[in-house]
Amino acid sequence: MFVCLATHACLLIGPEAFALDESKQLPIHTYVNNSSAKKEIVEFLVSHNPDSIEQVDEDGNTLLAIAVDRQKSPEIVLYLLGQRPDLASKRNARNGQTPLHALCCNYNADEMVPALAALLELHGEAAKLRDKGGSVHYRTIGRSPTDTSSLL
Repeated sequence: MFVCLATHACLLIGPEAFALDESKQLPIHTYVNNSSAKKEIVEFLVSHNPDSIEQVDEDGNTLLAIAVDRQKSPEIVLYLLGQRPDLASKRNARNGQTPLHALCCNYNADEMVPALAALLELHGEAAKLRDKGGSVHYRTIGRSPTDTSSLL
């Protein structure tokens, strides 16, 4: 369904590609939420709606935060960071996490080391920030089922 939705958005690039759903997400957000999303499709969708990178969903997540949380490879995250590096420090409304917190909770964190390095370079002070639950990024690693101790 996710790929189908994004494919329709790519083909249409009409009003449907820019319509928010009930969660305040655009089709590109739904597509990036799929762990098998392709960077080329994300680039295409962003090229037709550059403001989509800034759009936040009902939880306050940007496209970057969604990508950091769901992706299996760093390509999409690195692309989005290249487009809008300032979003590396944006906290979501639900739990106050930055993309760095979300990355440390990512089930594929070991593969995401290049994205971690980029986030720390762009927003290193995020390593000290606490989310609404009082956790700093390295304490969120323990919430992931993979051993990501190598990221510390």
